[in-house]
Amino acid sequence: MKSVSVSFGEGSYKITGMAVLCGGDVNFSFTGGTKPHIGAVSIAIYEPARDSATVSTVTVYEHRDDQLSSRCAKNAAAFLKCVVTVSVGIHIDHAASEDLKILVCNFNECYQRLIAKVSQIR
Repeated sequence: MKSVSVSFGEGSYKITGMAVLCGGDVNFSFTGGTKPHIGAVSIAIYEPARDSATVSTVTVYEHRDDQLSSRCAKNAAAFLKCVVTVSVGIHIDHAASEDLKILVCNFNECYQRLIAKVSQIR
């Protein structure tokens, strides 16, 4: 199995993404903040007839990582045209809205860089 990882951001705003190629499919994992964990997991299944993907998500109680995992899974499956799983767990205690904006921006950049690497090695 091939794997690739990318990090973006600094300190408590650093996001790390890893992708593991599983045959023709891809498993992504993103963690960051001060308490990396598993907060939500999404699976997206590419549908060639629609050139889109269907997503199912499981969220850990009182977590909001599903917003990132479901969007990332749907976009990655449609772009890569395969089955994709995405695990996200990002946390900073007592995060203010500005902290959350930085984390989301860093997540988006990390995701874009990681999917570019994945598309190169597939």
